[in-house]
Amino acid sequence: MESYRRLTNYEFIVVIKTLSTKRIPIKCFCINEKTDENGVFIMLEAKDIMIKNVICIKKGIPVVDAIRLMAKNNITGIPVVEDDGVLVGILSEQDVLRLFHTFEDEKDRIVNDFMTQPAVHFEEEEPLLDVCYCLRDNSIRRVPVTSRGKVVGVISRSDILKCILKLWDDDEAVPADGTPNNKKHPVSTK
Repeated sequence: MESYRRLTNYEFIVVIKTLSTKRIPIKCFCINEKTDENGVFIMLEAKDIMIKNVICIKKGIPVVDAIRLMAKNNITGIPVVEDDGVLVGILSEQDVLRLFHTFEDEKDRIVNDFMTQPAVHFEEEEPLLDVCYCLRDNSIRRVPVTSRGKVVGVISRSDILKCILKLWDDDEAVPADGTPNNKKHPVSTK
């Protein structure tokens, strides 16, 4: 019986390009690649899909105010930052669920008492595929994206799903001349 292993991003692209040049008829959908204006393959990075308008909080604010902010903005977690924007933790719904039965005892506590630290995060140049694996393999719904330690964005599971749909829709589009759209995906569909 053959054993299988997950290919690295680079190995995957080499295999796909090799199959493409040999005109092997397969259809490939891959979230971890895109082409630049010259048709050269480049890896999608965290910064390519991150939400840049991020709501952040400080660790010294009352946890009740943080919960109000999360509920008002319909978000499941908030990066916790220092005054200079450096990430120090994250406050998630899961972190504050215990307040349901301990509210009277803990209502005066601050974000620092509940937040997860250190926060799982990614630098903006890290491969989007790594972010996707992290969200898939852990009970994490969103991750902050940083640049030199400062929060510059956030990526959630739904952002990944929107990216998949966009790539899927772009792949399904057929130019007016009827030829398959292989600009984003190098593999022939003939």
